[in-house]
Amino acid sequence: MILETTQLLWTAVHCGNKTMPKTVHKPYRKTHVWHPTAMWVRESPQNHAFTIKVGLALCKEYTRRYGKVHKCQSHLLELKQLGYYEPLERRPYKSKRGTFSKKCTPFPCAMPPDCVVERDGKVNAVKSYRKYYKKKAKDWAVKGMPMKWM
Repeated sequence: MILETTQLLWTAVHCGNKTMPKTVHKPYRKTHVWHPTAMWVRESPQNHAFTIKVGLALCKEYTRRYGKVHKCQSHLLELKQLGYYEPLERRPYKSKRGTFSKKCTPFPCAMPPDCVVERDGKVNAVKSYRKYYKKKAKDWAVKGMPMKWM
């Protein structure tokens, strides 16, 4: 997920610029431009900042588990400094389901319907993804379940 998060953020930079800004790192190529999650990242500065925060938290967990720094961590720090770029083109997307914060817009939960957890007619993204990963991943790598996961 660290690499995918970094790819989504580099895609946001590509989609907000006709020419790429000068960067320390070689930018990743844009990918999955019209995937609902990629569009969500670009939808607002809050979504963009939240995605960086999640990416850096994943890097922290990676370092805790494996005792080394993920290559994408330095990219994420640079992307944080670059900031948010307003996308040059927008398209509507469906499947808005859940959010962690009032500041972020609702984001799509890309998972099978049997994993979606609803409460009061709203999708709980955290519980939905927990259910999805409990179903998908029976064992956690190396040092067991991550901090505060379940």
